[in-house]
Amino acid sequence: MSQILIVSGTGTDVGKTIATAAIAANALMAGKSVSVVKPGQTGVSGNEPGDLHVVAELTSTIPGAAQRLLLHEYGRYEPALAPASAARISGAPALARSEVLRSIQALTSDLIVVEGAGGLLVRYSDDPAWTIADLAQDLNASVLIVVHAGLGTLHHSTATIEVATHRGLDIAGLIIGSWPDQPDLAQRSNVADLQRLGVPLVGAIPSGSGNAREFEHIARTSLHPVLLGTFDEADFTHTHTQELNR
Repeated sequence: MSQILIVSGTGTDVGKTIATAAIAANALMAGKSVSVVKPGQTGVSGNEPGDLHVVAELTSTIPGAAQRLLLHEYGRYEPALAPASAARISGAPALARSEVLRSIQALTSDLIVVEGAGGLLVRYSDDPAWTIADLAQDLNASVLIVVHAGLGTLHHSTATIEVATHRGLDIAGLIIGSWPDQPDLAQRSNVADLQRLGVPLVGAIPSGSGNAREFEHIARTSLHPVLLGTFDEADFTHTHTQELNR
């Protein structure tokens, strides 16, 4: 039976695509077959590269990736908006929840990673309205929440966790989508405070992790063993918060 993970976030531009690529990379390096699904891609038109292109590029050096990685995009819209808004403004059909669900359920890869747009409550259609949180419930899938490192992340992370908990979703963990080389006081303090939200930190991906030649190492060291990496939450937390306690 396939394992299904939903990758959502606390908002847009928090690093969901890089996190998705890292999850896929570790599974591919472990010899698994992987399907990466982007139900609705916005902000691109025609044959322009979207988020799935990034996943393909970053995993391209992994032996066998071309044969074991499948990429699925079910709709794309030129306006850089939420999928429902982009569909409405462009005059294109919105994505149907039942069709997306059937398409994902038909996949047979060892791991299926579904990257959402924005956060859990971003709409893919207005009538009837549905979100990636609804899809996670339909699929009985675990949810990974990608968060940003700086100011505001505690509120956004708490709100997202509350939505997921209210929906009865299984939260697999938090991933910091872009961790700077030299974190400031707020970022280091946030690492300590994220621990108090009751959800494990299962990864922190370095900023600028867009180099395919280095991505195998980055993916392995940036994600927790539950995601087939070597990231150690306790060590990461100690390294970046020890000065706060002096």
